[in-house]
Amino acid sequence: MIFEKINNEISNNLKSKIIKAFGHIALLAVITILTVEMTYNDNAGFSRYEYSSLLGWIVYFVAIASVIYINMFVLVPRFLLKGKLTHYLLFIGLCVIISLFLIVVAQNLFFIFPTDDNTNTTVINIAGNIISIGLVIISTSIFSLFHGWKEYNQRKNELEASTVEAELKQLKSQINPHFLFNTINNANIKVENDPESAYSIITKLEDLLRYQLTDTPNEKICLTNDIAFLSDYLELEKTRRNRFIYSIKTDDSLSNIEVPPMLFIPFVENAVKHSLTTKGESIITISFSKEENCLHFLCENTKPAMPVKQKTGGLGLKNIKRRLDLLYGSAYRLDIIDLEEKYIVNLYLKI
Repeated sequence: MIFEKINNEISNNLKSKIIKAFGHIALLAVITILTVEMTYNDNAGFSRYEYSSLLGWIVYFVAIASVIYINMFVLVPRFLLKGKLTHYLLFIGLCVIISLFLIVVAQNLFFIFPTDDNTNTTVINIAGNIISIGLVIISTSIFSLFHGWKEYNQRKNELEASTVEAELKQLKSQINPHFLFNTINNANIKVENDPESAYSIITKLEDLLRYQLTDTPNEKICLTNDIAFLSDYLELEKTRRNRFIYSIKTDDSLSNIEVPPMLFIPFVENAVKHSLTTKGESIITISFSKEENCLHFLCENTKPAMPVKQKTGGLGLKNIKRRLDLLYGSAYRLDIIDLEEKYIVNLYLKI
């Protein structure tokens, strides 16, 4: 595994270096063609020395290549990508002027033009050089902007992904300790008065902990495992309450469905908490069904007619909705109906 990772990393680095090297070679080839063409045009005059064409081409190549690479690696990253347009235009203009100055000096140093046409020739050469250099600078600037935009989006996506992952872990971690506290407290109630029931609770608690250790860290788990988890939780609640009735309805079409772990327990915990104070029986009805391309989760519980102040704690519905937003985006619908003596949660997840 380690050697495979190292091999992939080396391969990716080599590919990246090869692509960058090819890009530089292509750019230098364009500059070479451009400067050769400039040298050819300057040969309309007379060479002062034996190697005037070669020396002139070297000056042209160095001058234009310097402007282009300074633009790509200094001016664009430092000014243009940071929105400092005035500074960018000032420095790129200065670089172009220096480059043109070197080109004009080289033309007058290595070539002799007819005196009657010297002014016109110089003006035409300068204008042509400005257009040529400008086109190359614009092209490389656009490429650098696109590359910077691509890297920015990549960093942004990586940051968003890491932020979402961290937030999901935080939300999930808020669920686990609260649930564990409830189940351990249930076992503690039975230890002295009813050891057999306490043993049964501890056994079920063992199953619940095994579920949390093995399944909770996974991104997706089998829905049937999560339903079994809910059943164990409600069975533990039933051991400490005399008038507690629950039912979980499922069908065979759910066997291949996978969901994020601990997704439904907050709704069930909420149902248990708010059905504690009813004068009659506390009834919780849960059902899972497949409706076309959606999984429908229904959780219904009785509640007192008069609102009762509850202790603070647990995972609020605001955090549950946030987790659903992170996991499903717009691919879910949560409907909550708060009636006088009944509380109903309908959750639809696209599968």
